[in-house]
Amino acid sequence: MILLLLSTTTYSQQQDVAFHLSSELLNGKTILKIKRDFYDPYLWVLAKNNEVYRINSLTKKIDDYSDKFAAYSSLQFIDIAGRSQDTVFIAANSANIVQYKNGSVRLLGPADGILGTVNSIGIDKNLYYQETYVGHCLIIGTSGGFCRYNMDNENAAQLLNNGSSKIYEATYRKEMYKDSFGTNPFAGNDTINYLPVDHENWAGGVYGEYLWEGGKSFGYNINTAYYISSDVQELGDVTDLTNLFWGNNKGMFQNSEKRSYSSGSAHGHYLNDITVNKITSIYGLVALGDNGSPGYPGNIKENLLVGTDVGLYFSSTVYNNYESNTWLATFLRQFSLFHYGELGNIRVNDICVNTSSTTMPICEDGVWLACDNGLYLIKPDYAPFWNGQQSYTISFENQANTVSKIELCAGSSVTAVASFLLDPTIAIQWYANGKELPGKSQNSLEINSSGDYYAVLYDPCGNTHLESNHLTVQVITAPVFTFNYPDKIQQCDNTPLTLQTTDNPGYTYRWYTNGVLNGNTTSSYTVTQTGKYKVEVSACTNSWVPSKEVEVDLVTLPVPQVTSDKAVYCAEDIAVLAESAPTDPSYTINWYRDGTLLTADKNLTTINETTAGSYTVVLASTISTCTQTSSALPLAFTPAPVFTFNYPNQLQYCIGTLLTLQVTGSANYQYRWYKDGTLNGITTTSLPITRNGAYKVEVSSCAGSWVASKEVQVAFVIVPVPAISTDKPAYCVGDNATLSLAETVDPDYTIQWYKDNVPVPNSTGQSSIVTNVPGSYTVTLAYSTPNTDGSTCSQSSAVQAITFNPPPTVSIEKIVNTTICDGQTINLKANYNGGTVQWSTGETTDQVSITQAGTYTATVTSTAGCQAAASTDIAFLPNPVFSVNDTTICTYKKQVVTLTAPAGFAQYDWNGQTGGQTYQVSQPQTVSLTVTDANGCQATQQIKVADRCPDIYIPNTFTPNGDGINDTWVIEGLDSDPTSTVKVFTRNGVQVFSSIGYGTPWNGEYKGKKLPAGAYYYIVTAKNGSQKFSGSLTVIY
Repeated sequence: MILLLLSTTTYSQQQDVAFHLSSELLNGKTILKIKRDFYDPYLWVLAKNNEVYRINSLTKKIDDYSDKFAAYSSLQFIDIAGRSQDTVFIAANSANIVQYKNGSVRLLGPADGILGTVNSIGIDKNLYYQETYVGHCLIIGTSGGFCRYNMDNENAAQLLNNGSSKIYEATYRKEMYKDSFGTNPFAGNDTINYLPVDHENWAGGVYGEYLWEGGKSFGYNINTAYYISSDVQELGDVTDLTNLFWGNNKGMFQNSEKRSYSSGSAHGHYLNDITVNKITSIYGLVALGDNGSPGYPGNIKENLLVGTDVGLYFSSTVYNNYESNTWLATFLRQFSLFHYGELGNIRVNDICVNTSSTTMPICEDGVWLACDNGLYLIKPDYAPFWNGQQSYTISFENQANTVSKIELCAGSSVTAVASFLLDPTIAIQWYANGKELPGKSQNSLEINSSGDYYAVLYDPCGNTHLESNHLTVQVITAPVFTFNYPDKIQQCDNTPLTLQTTDNPGYTYRWYTNGVLNGNTTSSYTVTQTGKYKVEVSACTNSWVPSKEVEVDLVTLPVPQVTSDKAVYCAEDIAVLAESAPTDPSYTINWYRDGTLLTADKNLTTINETTAGSYTVVLASTISTCTQTSSALPLAFTPAPVFTFNYPNQLQYCIGTLLTLQVTGSANYQYRWYKDGTLNGITTTSLPITRNGAYKVEVSSCAGSWVASKEVQVAFVIVPVPAISTDKPAYCVGDNATLSLAETVDPDYTIQWYKDNVPVPNSTGQSSIVTNVPGSYTVTLAYSTPNTDGSTCSQSSAVQAITFNPPPTVSIEKIVNTTICDGQTINLKANYNGGTVQWSTGETTDQVSITQAGTYTATVTSTAGCQAAASTDIAFLPNPVFSVNDTTICTYKKQVVTLTAPAGFAQYDWNGQTGGQTYQVSQPQTVSLTVTDANGCQATQQIKVADRCPDIYIPNTFTPNGDGINDTWVIEGLDSDPTSTVKVFTRNGVQVFSSIGYGTPWNGEYKGKKLPAGAYYYIVTAKNGSQKFSGSLTVIY
């Protein structure tokens, strides 16, 4: 079963190889590593529990070598590399390698130049296209570096670098290992770890590149790495064309060596989250292509092999597929992955390609798979996917390989050749029409007969024969055709002449004019000029049969055109008609009107006409029947226009009236309007009028001829809009209002006053009126002369509303919550029903603040100018008067001072707390006293209580006998000074007490024991050392 795997990176490539299970060996055993020898058919196998086997890849015979390494059972075997049937090396997960050579076992270690822990080994790559070359070095990857060990003379390993290294691939054609030639090459913000690796080309040249670890997707702990290059022999541009592959528990990754220095470049991710254990590739059909040229791959296949925890995957070919646009954009080979179904999802630990020939063309005929349940050999099969028609394995000589069919003229031949890409070892057999051509097994075949030709190719790498693409050859006989025309043909040039011969899709044609090829290659030719014509016909390449030659004489006449000197003619005009052709003896000029020949006008190029009709000119050849006729020119004469324009000489209307002057006439006429004798640009039958002036219209029935109407005088009456002015902005009850026109009125207008739309008696013609009656007043001006339609023009003013307002009302409100005392403020508020207020203080706000006794008045003025006033008297109560003397206190003597206030007040507040007439103080401070009298008026005094006693009092004796009296040495004045220090000494100068700050007095003890009675000495400092005291102290029991 074959499954296409969908992965993070997906390309749609067709499958081109299948694999079939050939052998199953070591069933049930867990196979860890496998390596084929380069020079003999043996495969070395490392299985779980340090088991070692040698297998003949031809006979499949198994030899168990496990007991030969039993002495090293304490080591853990992790890798194997076989050089030949009697030489093999096994890597242990330590600083050791076990060497088996010609029956002798030797343990290699640090003394042999191996530094660090060995993680992988391999046999140094040989130049596989040279059969005589034999590699002699074992390559070793360790935690301490990469080194080589000479297997022939067993010299100490040569350390090539001093960083951690690992062997990823070591076969006869590929070598790749982790190196330490550089650090992260990317200078930008990159969280990827760049893992340097090297690979060697066919000549031993070393190329460095980077694999990627870390980041969000690349993972760590690379299990395997591989590269694919330009061609089998790696002769191409290695840097540009090489792709790198690596695998770990995150899947398989791909980048381009050219861009491996930056993880921001294009890369591939396959088998997402599937653990990849081994990546390698297999070559196929190498003999069917140029294995040393990156530009001509032919049919060579290189398919990736990927061993994973869920089975084997293989790819479509990755060989030389870098010509697509995707490659040019990414430098990545495109391929698809397929799952090998015959083994299911069994884990593949290692892969080794079986090689039957390491010389060119190389032959890789199988794949060994190291699996958890045994060892398997699978064989590649390319035949089911071979498409001979697309391979262009054979082609016609000197033709593009895409040419698959050739026609031959009878008696000629063509050569079919096998592709120059094929290896000389390829066996070829030619076939024609499905039958073998005996003895035709060379690289070329000469063909002279019709048929279907192809070759069968035999791949030297396997028992496979492949059919090439097919070539078709058709032998053609001479053409048969007709060309029946007289030797000379006379033809008018306005009549097409097409020469025709037999049309046969199998023929080709070429035409001649006057003996020269004219480029036409069809079976017919349209003649466009006088000359001699013939055709040649071919039924096969380079064989032409000519027709007879025919002379064609084309009679050419000019095409006449009739024109007139004017576009439109009026009834009285004379039309001048002209034709474009010059006079010439080879033809006559003939004029026609409505189809009738005008004999008097023969051979004239210009004629004068006053008769309407359709005029044409016919040129008639004097040597043949050929003619040329002009297009018809219609000639017509237009009569004078007939129209109506019935208006009085003068028109009067109010300004703004929609007035339109209209002329009635044919829609085919032209019109133009005048204002005050000047054209105004209007060309329609109507003219909207908005301005005073003299208007008329002219009408034309043909160009250049105009008939004028009468002139009409139009006047628009403009009546000014009257405006009413008043002698006052507002009126109160009892006032007279005078209403007047704001401007002087022209005597042509009539004046009429209205109240509430009713005429005011005796107001006609008056420019002002006086009234004491409220209402809505307007005034109208009317033009004395009626309009043309009998209407009158007038304008009315805006409505002027006249009202007589009552006087305002006002009162004063005192806003106060407590007794008004001296120094306090009372707010007065004026309450009124409209207008503006002004206080006797000059303020104009509704509310004012008063701090002095007196009479205050608020006057309100309405919008009509009416006023009203209100007044109020304001008086303030006196504040209480008292005095309490400042005093002093001695704090450390614990004194208490009583402050006494004068009697007779309703309330005493000491420091904000309500109390009595007295207040006791035990600390220096400023006491705030507020007294309130019976009226609620208050007064406040600050009373200072100062500290007036010695700063520090030091007793000279105390009795620490436990009777509760004078048991500690109490020093007064230190309890509020944290900077004070107290020290007590014996008479011998021994310090028995020390304290910074004196929060806890001394109890006469030293180190928890009572001191004997007697004299002691002290030193006391206070106030940051600015005060210092010393003296003697007596302890008494």
